[in-house]
Amino acid sequence: MRSKFIFGMSSLFLGACSTSEKPYTHYLIDPTVVIDEALVDQGETPLPREQGTGDRTIKARWNDGKTYTEVEIPVLSSGQRIVIEHEAKPADMKKRGPEPVLPAPSVSDSSHFLMLNAYLAKGLTENTKAPEVSLSQARIKLDEAVRARNYSLALAIVEKVLNRYPSHPEFLRAKGSVLLLLGEKEKALESYETAQDIEFDPSVERKLRELDR
Repeated sequence: MRSKFIFGMSSLFLGACSTSEKPYTHYLIDPTVVIDEALVDQGETPLPREQGTGDRTIKARWNDGKTYTEVEIPVLSSGQRIVIEHEAKPADMKKRGPEPVLPAPSVSDSSHFLMLNAYLAKGLTENTKAPEVSLSQARIKLDEAVRARNYSLALAIVEKVLNRYPSHPEFLRAKGSVLLLLGEKEKALESYETAQDIEFDPSVERKLRELDR
């Protein structure tokens, strides 16, 4: 079997029109194309060949009572995943990351209560109006997200914890580290400095001096 170069699928937004009072949106998804390696080795420029089953498409429709949407998806042998958001958002609003579901502490969650007691013993505030979050489970899930390089999820986990414990130095430092991984240097510095004001950490101080250079 000859090896192939596979070019990823891209999506093409065809625009929106209004045939009634409800907005109508139509999307067409460009299929994956495959080029035989043998043709590339010969220096030829072959025409892309769709990795699908001819011109067949599947039309998906969605009507939530406010917006009617159609998506035409070519039938591909490689498969694809399409996600559509209907809710209108301001153009300058940043795309929201995934929403993590963090468990509340259980009675047997001794690690959480150790962390919580240490936090409260420093006189730091707890926002009791925010959902309860297990500090120990949040730490585990944060570590998993960072290891998987899912930094958007990691940041969302940190934010969930800080909603309940806004002055938690460990998670403020974690927020700074995740923001650095996301390329947000100024915001990372701000988070590090906030953590340092609450609880000084020599390693964070070294990092701050490094970032200031």
